[in-house]
Amino acid sequence: MTSIGRPKNRVAVIGAGMSGLVVAKRLKAEGMKVTIYERQTGPGGVWKFTRNADGIFATAAYETLESNFIKYLMEFSDWPWKDDTLLFPNRESVEQYLQTYSTGLDIEYDTEVIDIFGRSRIQPNDWQVKTRNCKSGEEVKRDFNAVVIAIGTFDKPYVPNCIGLEEWKSMHPGSISHSKSYRDADTEAFRGKNVVVVGNAASGRDISLRLAEVTKKLWVSSTRPNGRSHKRAIPVKGTKRLVPEKRLIEFEGNEEAREVDNIIYCTGYLYNTPFLRKGKNARTSLFPNNFYMDDLYEHIFWTKRPTLSFVGVPKLGPTFLISQAQSAVIARCLSTGLTPTAQVMAGWINDEKARHKERTYHGLPYPKCKEYIVRLEEWYLEVDEVALDKAPEGNKPFRWTDRLDWMMKSNAAIRRAFAAKKRLERQSFTTPESLGFVETKSNK
Repeated sequence: MTSIGRPKNRVAVIGAGMSGLVVAKRLKAEGMKVTIYERQTGPGGVWKFTRNADGIFATAAYETLESNFIKYLMEFSDWPWKDDTLLFPNRESVEQYLQTYSTGLDIEYDTEVIDIFGRSRIQPNDWQVKTRNCKSGEEVKRDFNAVVIAIGTFDKPYVPNCIGLEEWKSMHPGSISHSKSYRDADTEAFRGKNVVVVGNAASGRDISLRLAEVTKKLWVSSTRPNGRSHKRAIPVKGTKRLVPEKRLIEFEGNEEAREVDNIIYCTGYLYNTPFLRKGKNARTSLFPNNFYMDDLYEHIFWTKRPTLSFVGVPKLGPTFLISQAQSAVIARCLSTGLTPTAQVMAGWINDEKARHKERTYHGLPYPKCKEYIVRLEEWYLEVDEVALDKAPEGNKPFRWTDRLDWMMKSNAAIRRAFAAKKRLERQSFTTPESLGFVETKSNK
């Protein structure tokens, strides 16, 4: 361990979504003064519904969005779900859950962060944060000892480049969209149309299942083998070429879609931190590569100045659990002023770069997410062991349990069983056991 100086008493948290709220609670428990900046009108992040999908700060949530994880994999250790909450909570339930969890936190809503830069190391405060009020336009600068970025990973849509894509946009304006802009009301607009959905992960599956009921023809393009889709959907491989003059799309494996009216890309998101720049007057982003965040030790601390940290960067895992484990570490490290040495952090990053490609660098599917959370608990305990002041009750390490492990292993099967039920029937299923899934010694 090495010291990053005095305890960081004044901390800015960027974002009042799930990750921003939990890290703020942990920091506050450690005795720090925390200010959260949120550009929306309330908390919730990606779970906060914005009806206008084309708005400047529109979120990716649509009205009837449901969680892909069991509620216990989306639960704060200090804030249990109500017993009657659906096993897979809907968007409205999650938004309300986060709304109540935010009580007691200092949050400045309708406030966009437009600039963050590191001050000189000899300055009494390490970072200056510049914000703009979304209603009045007033700009304010404030100094902080540390900054935590908690803006999530569902903001900047990613549309992979493909031969003919730009020509298609030009010849057929408005016919290409991204899942971020999808809303339930849009479903009827696709009635009788020929539609191609590109991507068959969570959003692609969900949207294609809805559109299959109204479209004339629906193709689901995916590089994932055996992806689940509606029986009316035509599964095809990855897109190869768009031929706009013929309204034709060619796929790998000599397959094609003809007379295509609309293309919906469900292809994920890019990392996006435009407010972080390399210097006060610099235009270059601190993290110019949108596919991954460079120089983040354990996906958390910026190695060049660890008073800048991140929560919620990893993908493909249970983000509620991962963010709690990260938040406990961040709060403990900033409170004690202790982080791993520069050599340890650099070594970890070099090892990770050697093992992963850019697009999988932050991916933590099971069991990687389990291994990661356990590793963060060990890190927390190591810091706490050498710290002069022991951790408060409000910031204990997040622990991976046997039951969480069982639920992660069973989540996909439980989700399929839940989705097979009619919507009105789903109200009866609030636990895995109610669906017939029981944890035993043999299935742990």
